[in-house]
Order: sequence, then structure tokens, then C-alpha cells
Amino acid sequence: LLSMPLLVGLQFVLSMLLGYALAILAAAVRDTLQIVAFLLSIGIFMSPILFPMAMFPEQWNWVLWLNPMTALVTGYQAVLLQGAWPPASTWLGTLAWILGSALVLEVLLRRSRDQLVDWLETSASDSMINPNQGWEPMRVDDNHGFIIYDREYILLNYLTNKNFYFEGNRGGTLE
Repeated sequence: LLSMPLLVGLQFVLSMLLGYALAILAAAVRDTLQIVAFLLSIGIFMSPILFPMAMFPEQWNWVLWLNPMTALVTGYQAVLLQGAWPPASTWLGTLAWILGSALVLEVLLRRSRDQLVDWLETSASDSMINPNQGWEPMRVDDNHGFIIYDREYILLNYLTNKNFYFEGNRGGTLE
């Protein structure tokens, strides 16, 4: 159990690095959120959570290590299920993902440092609400096919301006 705080700490560091990198990508590329959602759904099946690693064909084990959580999951399994210290592959795999994520984050920060402020200012301002860009304050509920408008966002940002744009080139009013 002494290794649990270390595993949790490494998971926290890895999560923060990946979160910062994805935040930068999301500011630059709007489709990042959809890609991340897709990769997370695949990641559940590419980690030894639903099955032990021994059940996975040995020549394809490298595929499991493409998931940053695989090393941590094997560490948690060793501690909680076997009562043993996590194997060296847990520590090495986690450290490799942390170093790789830190390098990717550094490259992203260097390449986007000047543009990042502009991206964030643009996304926080009304200039993002442009029907020609395709962005509107709404979300699509893919499970049911309904379009749900973010009522609080519209009320907060358009109380002073009673005319605003709805989809389909129709004008709407707040009244």
C-alpha cells in the first residue's frame, strides 16, 4: 500500500500534462473534443481493466501500452489485487508517458505561445458566434438527436442585445 500515493501522484501529473496539452489543442482545433471522446471510448477496451493482460495475445501486448493508463492500471492491480509492489514496467511505462507528454506539451507551448492568447480571446468573445464559422452556443445530444440550446449562455451574453442568431438563418428575440 505504500506505493499507492506514488501511483496516484504519477497519475495526477500525467493527467495534468495531458489535460494542458489537450486544452491547447482544443483552443486551436475545434474537433479535438470529438477526437478525445472517440479515443477515450477506444481506451477503455485498450487497457487491462476489463480483462487481465495475460488474456491479450502476447505479440499484440504493445498495443495495450499505447494507452497511457495501462501502466498505472497494472500498478493498481498489483497493489490492490495481489498485495505486491508494482512491477518495474509500471514505473517505466508511466514515466515514459509523463516524459513524452511533457515534451509534447513543451512543443505545443513553444509553437502556440503567441497565438494561444488570440485563440482564447476569440473563443471567449462574441466574435466566435458567427454563423459562417458554424459555431453557435448549443450542443448536440447525439443519443437522441435533439439540439439543446445553452439557455444560460444566451441569456447571460445577450440580455442587452435582444436580437441574436439562431440556426437556419432565422433571427430570434429574447422576449
